Amino acid sequence: MFSSMVSAASKLVAGANLPYELGEEYASFAGKTPWRLYAGKSRKLECDVTVFLYDIKKGTDAQTELARNAMRRYRTLKHPYCVKCLDAGELADNGLIFLLTEPVTPLADALAELSRTPSSLVWGLYTLAAAVNFLSIDCKMVHGMVSLSSIFVDKGMDWKLGGFEMAIEADRADMAYYGRAREALPKRYQSPELARGNIDVLRNLPVAADWWALGCTMFEIFCGEIRSPADLKKIGDMPEHLKNDYMRLLSANTAQRLRPIELLQNGVFDDDYVSLHLFLETLNVKDAVEKDRFFSKLTERVPAMPRPAAQWKVLPALTNALEYGGASAKALEPLLRIAKDGLSEEDMQSQVVPTVVKLFANTDRSMRIPLLQTLPALMEHLSARVINETVFGHVSLGFADTSPVLRELTVKSMVALAPKLSRGNMGQVMRAFAKLQLDEEAAIRTNTTICLGKIAVHLDASERERVLIPAFTRSLKDPFPPGRNAGLLSFSATQQYYKPIDAATRVLAAVAPMVLDPEREVRETALGCLRAYMLKLEQASAAVGKPPGEASSADADAADDAVSKAADTVLKSMNWLTSAAAKAVGAPQQSAALTAGGGGGGGGGGG
Repeated sequence: MFSSMVSAASKLVAGANLPYELGEEYASFAGKTPWRLYAGKSRKLECDVTVFLYDIKKGTDAQTELARNAMRRYRTLKHPYCVKCLDAGELADNGLIFLLTEPVTPLADALAELSRTPSSLVWGLYTLAAAVNFLSIDCKMVHGMVSLSSIFVDKGMDWKLGGFEMAIEADRADMAYYGRAREALPKRYQSPELARGNIDVLRNLPVAADWWALGCTMFEIFCGEIRSPADLKKIGDMPEHLKNDYMRLLSANTAQRLRPIELLQNGVFDDDYVSLHLFLETLNVKDAVEKDRFFSKLTERVPAMPRPAAQWKVLPALTNALEYGGASAKALEPLLRIAKDGLSEEDMQSQVVPTVVKLFANTDRSMRIPLLQTLPALMEHLSARVINETVFGHVSLGFADTSPVLRELTVKSMVALAPKLSRGNMGQVMRAFAKLQLDEEAAIRTNTTICLGKIAVHLDASERERVLIPAFTRSLKDPFPPGRNAGLLSFSATQQYYKPIDAATRVLAAVAPMVLDPEREVRETALGCLRAYMLKLEQASAAVGKPPGEASSADADAADDAVSKAADTVLKSMNWLTSAAAKAVGAPQQSAALTAGGGGGGGGGGG
């Protein structure tokens, strides 16, 4: 009926006043309905859409009426499993009827990919049966075109029922309607009563013909195209649980024909993938315990999910729940797992980053802690502007938090943030670190010193000169042995930043007494630090008094390179001190001298 509808796309898009822009055509759809189908964009909504186009000039009066009926039905039928219409209209000047819907693809084009995940087919059948039930029972309507070509797939691989050209209220379906239905619906989907024109049976239960067509469509989903009536018995590839219900859908007796609501009770839908989707769709009404249990399991399920379903169905549900649905931090892990498993940078910026940035403003520690833990993995996706203008301000509040865990994680997060921090924000970090070196928690004092050694490379020269030596000298007065050791390691890791005179008069003066420390590890680290600085000073001493041109540039470069490599080796060996390790050591509280900032110019670290 529709094969004569093929027309050139260029003729359909003439005119700059059209409310859409056309992209690639779905060629496989041409001739199956009155419409031509295109990917496109809505000019008014500024979003991707699918464009259904009908050229009135090329069609018959009957076809035009089908297109107009479809336009009315697409506008008014609202259900999660029906194609969502965003805009529609008739363009008299162009002789076109158009529908703009959510982006969808004909099921026939996606079936091969969907078949790689059998549970996707099961979930699709569930949504199809639910959509037909909605029309038959809730709307009391006959669809009239239930078939493979009336089903579409959205970006998240959810199936959507469309094809409403023949949709009509059941009590209005008369002999003329069924005559048109026999012409529009391919014979392989026609029930016996429809094919024979048995009006008495059809009037008694008009929607029964849709249920038969649902059975035929089920066959094509699992077993391939129906080429003859005999094919309907070849159901070897159909899931075992479905076979009995399939046969009932094809009952010649309409009174005994299976209702879609009965099909929805089939055991085949007791499937993890189906359960996952149903839970997502009712996420807003679940309690906190149910949500947390679901999110915990979801992380493990993500790798096995079809990629489009994870990105376009699960991910939006997670971001929405985190931003507006009161989801706990447990929703972060599956979100980041999806992001990690292949999101393009463009999709990362549009789908994940805005949500994550908003979450940093959350004052709930149960959310802030996992955010800080995942920050290193997010850094490549966060611009310096976003970090300095939005993220850092929220993160820096953790420096003064009453929770030791949050203070410590905030300190550690600076290693990730430092490469992109502005000079002003880095100055704020230095002031916070000066206070944290006096923290009552030994692990925090120690890790602050370690962190300063790690981020020294990102300080400008004047800031390093002002901060590093006083801060590391202060740590050598810490009553906690790992804290003193961290100061010595940091001196070794940053030796390339000090002038020879400062190394001789300030660093060695602070480090030398540590070779007599009560703790063996501290003594050994101090000796290693002294050796490194003695080598540095030997090289500096050899150059004293020589004219500028006499000293070998190559030798100087080699010496500098050796110092840098030695420092880098130490830097890589500097590991965070865990709170558990601090307790095992038996970390003492602050000493009076440390609290007062005594010894070694300790107050200089605050700037």
